[in-house]
Amino acid sequence: THEKVLRVLKQANYLSPKYHVVVANPPYMGSKGMNQELSAWAKENYPDSKSDLFAMFMERTLRLTVKRGIMAMINMQSWMFLSSYEKLRGKLLSNATLLTMAHIGTRGFDSIGGEIVSTTAFVFQNNYNLNHRGEFFRLVDGMSETEKSKMTKEAIANSDCGWLYRVSTNDLDKIPGSPIAYWVTPKTSNIFSSEPPISENIVAKQGLGTGADHIFFRRFWEVSRRRFKTGCISSAEFWSKEGQRWIPLNKGGSFRKWSGNQEFIIKFNESDRNILKTKGNQLPSENLYFKETISWSDITSATNSFRFYPAGFIFSNTGHCAFHSTEDQKNLLLFYLNNKFVNSCSRILNPTMHFHVGYFNLLPYPSRLEKFNDAISLSIKKLIETHQKDWDAFETSWDFTTLSILSSKYRSSTLQNTYNSLRNHWQGMTDKMMCLEEENNRIFIEAYELQDELSSDVPIHEITLTCNPAYRYGKKVSKEVQEKRLREDTMKAFISYFVGCM
Repeated sequence: THEKVLRVLKQANYLSPKYHVVVANPPYMGSKGMNQELSAWAKENYPDSKSDLFAMFMERTLRLTVKRGIMAMINMQSWMFLSSYEKLRGKLLSNATLLTMAHIGTRGFDSIGGEIVSTTAFVFQNNYNLNHRGEFFRLVDGMSETEKSKMTKEAIANSDCGWLYRVSTNDLDKIPGSPIAYWVTPKTSNIFSSEPPISENIVAKQGLGTGADHIFFRRFWEVSRRRFKTGCISSAEFWSKEGQRWIPLNKGGSFRKWSGNQEFIIKFNESDRNILKTKGNQLPSENLYFKETISWSDITSATNSFRFYPAGFIFSNTGHCAFHSTEDQKNLLLFYLNNKFVNSCSRILNPTMHFHVGYFNLLPYPSRLEKFNDAISLSIKKLIETHQKDWDAFETSWDFTTLSILSSKYRSSTLQNTYNSLRNHWQGMTDKMMCLEEENNRIFIEAYELQDELSSDVPIHEITLTCNPAYRYGKKVSKEVQEKRLREDTMKAFISYFVGCM
């Protein structure tokens, strides 16, 4: 017993002093990896940083420093942005001063390849100074250790390099949730502070989770068309149709704007509904099922994409939804959300692969756009219609009727000439959609006076028509290969349709 007491006293002696400088590369362990004892201890002692050991170490090491002492650390970047660390950020920024940061991002260590680990290195002073302007090195675009090191040295030698920022704690507090978004311009910060959050005008919700998608989800061609019903506006209407068991499901899907990604169906007769109600996540927001909605995928690519879904869909926990109250509001919302500004905002609020409803709710509401309702409505109508027709032109749509190449509008004496005529039409569609999207960006940029910060240009690979080969096959493929693959796939679809008719 005496030896145990001495050991405890020795440990206490090590932990009790205060230090002028504390430097650490802390251990990483998320709450899911903690055993029951550690998890309970973390919740009791570190309620604001309990999500991960590295975050708890941030609090602990700061306590180890004397007044005006220094704490320096390298750890995961997630504490800078995720909502689960909002209280921790608030505590740190209201009790200490962030002096400097090297935001490394991914590929900071050649021994850890790819996009696996995103890191940041920083220095806090144990002293609160609201107006001190910390120095932030934005190294996230560097592709290797060597490149990031070179960028750091260049920024030290040349403050006008373009990736060195000087920002105070007061500036960081202007963005909802207080993410460490040091690169945000004053104009963007002012939009957040002057406009109400979008949650004050729009209801956004997460959908159902089954816990057994393989039982409840199907592609529409996997079930009898006689048992699949579209266009219902309520559960009661659907259940009144005898023999119907399947309805459309919004499951999110890949990068696609305006309309489309109508791929899945869900088993949802009364008995299925009761099973789902007691399992999974208990059908949240069931009162909003079957309504028109603007939706986006939980997992996003480098660019967000928002789509319109007509009445008749249920939405899952990977197809988040925002609900409008009027037609004008629907058009305004879709116009705004597919704008370049919102894409940059999503990177500010949470630069990970996920864009949850909570982050959506922090977006500023675009009240200045309301005076452009007429122009917006006309543009959005064309964008939705064109993208829906493009979606329905392929056999993977449940509203598919016939192939575009069989239309008399493009028919010529040879299949090659017919294809060329159709290809010209597709290019014209793509060009028109690009013009509309760029005009939408221009309207927003002028409304918020962001001419010096945003360009209205839209890359061709972001025009999300399946008939656009730059989008369909990706920007990494050469234009010649894109055209070759489009021609081949069009002929494959022709043969598939021919066999189907036989």
